[in-house]
Amino acid sequence: MINKKNLHFVYCFDANFNSQAYSSISSLLDNVSEKIVISILHDDLNSIKNLPSYIKNHKRLENLKTYQFKETEFDFPNIEEAHVSKATYFRLFINQYVEITDDFIIYVDADMICISDPLDSIKQEIDILESENFPLAAKTEIKRNLSKQELEIYEQNSFFRKYWPFERLSIQDIYFNAGFMIINLKIWEQESIFEKLIECMYSIKDKIVAWDQDVLNSVFDGNYLELSNKFNHFASHYKIDEEQDILFLHYYGSKKPWTTAGIFDANSEFYHFNYRKVHNKKYHIKNNWRRFAVIQLIKNMYSLKILALKFPITYIKEFLFSLLLKNKS
Repeated sequence: MINKKNLHFVYCFDANFNSQAYSSISSLLDNVSEKIVISILHDDLNSIKNLPSYIKNHKRLENLKTYQFKETEFDFPNIEEAHVSKATYFRLFINQYVEITDDFIIYVDADMICISDPLDSIKQEIDILESENFPLAAKTEIKRNLSKQELEIYEQNSFFRKYWPFERLSIQDIYFNAGFMIINLKIWEQESIFEKLIECMYSIKDKIVAWDQDVLNSVFDGNYLELSNKFNHFASHYKIDEEQDILFLHYYGSKKPWTTAGIFDANSEFYHFNYRKVHNKKYHIKNNWRRFAVIQLIKNMYSLKILALKFPITYIKEFLFSLLLKNKS
């Protein structure tokens, strides 16, 4: 195996995801067995100028650099009235901003939590990327040839019928999730991938549903190294156990652990455990729909699901306090 010291991890986010990113970064630093480099691409560096000391002084942090996203002339598709901002497109610009001395970087979404040391596994995948000359490695999210049962699930869900990418994007057989990627920057530079991504973004703008992930898949169209689920395990209602081989837990979808709809999911505590390391509260609570959040809380109190939380009384107090703060804002 090629010796890859100080692997380089990159996060792209805006102020709406500062707390989530801090939680993710702290989980990563606590689990890696060697020092790593971290870069952040952000559109408001003032909002992160006071990084938590837990992160800045961590023994596993070799270096942390921040970069100001400055592009204003781009018209990013399908972000109006969506639950995402233009920050979801920052991934397309990584090699235009981040100073990188190695040929490989690891991109991690801010809503992912590291739960075991990923370094050896990442190094193994980097060796394959290097030998087989793939532009990136990622987890396949959808395959064209689904089982009958899987296809029925898609057909019953209006969002996934809209999301189904193959005919929509005119791609072949596999479609990856961009939440975790190992990127071969040498190929990106050699093949002018950035220019191709921007050109594609405009050419398919009326077909985009999953933002930059659609753009990436349209450009690479199956030309990537498929990673196993352990690199990008979607959090679900089923609690993971210690025997499962999982490196990163991805809170994918709308039921995030900082919402009242997501806090009661089985794996939300992984997120809040890391949130507590860098904040002075037990729970991260953020609800855009106040009435819905209150209804969800009452339902889970009535069903006694709230007792499954590590600190149920504290959660109720912090939830009520968050409502008061919202009323004052």
